[in-house]
Amino acid sequence: MNVKMRELLQSALLTKLTLLFIVSYLFWGVSGIFGGFSEGFFRLLHKSPAVISMLVLLANLSARLAAGLKARGKDAASGSGSGPGLSGFVHAGLILFILGAFVSGLTRFEGTVVAAEGQTLDGDEAGFLPGTLYKRPLASNPLSQFAMLEVDPRYKPNRTAAWFVKAKAKLAGSGDIVLINSVFPVFAKGATLFSIKDFGFAPMYRLSHPDGRVFDEAFLLFKLFPPGNEDYFRLVTTPETFYLRYFPEAPLAQDRIASGKRGPLYKLRVTKNLAVIFNGYLSYDEPADLRAFKISFSEPRRWAKLHIVRDYGLFLMAPGAFLAFFSALAAVWRKY
Repeated sequence: MNVKMRELLQSALLTKLTLLFIVSYLFWGVSGIFGGFSEGFFRLLHKSPAVISMLVLLANLSARLAAGLKARGKDAASGSGSGPGLSGFVHAGLILFILGAFVSGLTRFEGTVVAAEGQTLDGDEAGFLPGTLYKRPLASNPLSQFAMLEVDPRYKPNRTAAWFVKAKAKLAGSGDIVLINSVFPVFAKGATLFSIKDFGFAPMYRLSHPDGRVFDEAFLLFKLFPPGNEDYFRLVTTPETFYLRYFPEAPLAQDRIASGKRGPLYKLRVTKNLAVIFNGYLSYDEPADLRAFKISFSEPRRWAKLHIVRDYGLFLMAPGAFLAFFSALAAVWRKY
């Protein structure tokens, strides 16, 4: 290698300038001050300026580490060596971190999925994430054949809020059961991190003819929590708009007296061309007669909104950051 090129690669100034460029570039994109990027932090690694600068930094750190080890080897051979310097551990940690960042940029998945109890999300097991460069199983979509088995909210005494939410899900392939909660993220097999961000109720509506023959039914995911919160939906086959509330125990006292019913109840309001054609309480599977058809709602299932992160780069980034930080801290401590 040319002597000047080797000296350039081993230059501390090159390290500082490259680090400054990378930090400035990432700040430019992540902060959004100057327009920003739409892909998110780790997708910035796909941008050629960041990739090129990180490759330069990787070559620079590797050259400096190799030069340091070579110098230490000569000192040890002459009997004047004092063991590996702390700067070498800092360089090694940064190299691990950069390699982990590349792995993360190539294989990272981050997204949310909403699934109700008993629902299975079937996907293509061989499908790869859009935008990834590495087309291998490590970059496959972790949500292929993902099944939600149970969602269990733990309510506060007034039942208008939940302390936390637990969920049980089954993963594809391995069939592993994952216990997820809304308090702490949970690691599953394959460097996948699960956490619960929200939950709600998913009743099944059933449309039937006046004579009772069912012609349409499906589960719908609603934001019906806390009790009394109203959500609405429309169907392609009918012009009506349906407004729904759910009371797991009982509605408000004045409404309970007016309706003559006790919970658990749905409160349904149906409008057509701005006119209210139905407004009342329904028990589970009790039909509301809308003349042209009847509609009823079953006992609801619960749904959970899961935040899922799968990142193999963490296996290199975490120890690299740990090694670099504490080595630098020890070096500063030794110096002062």
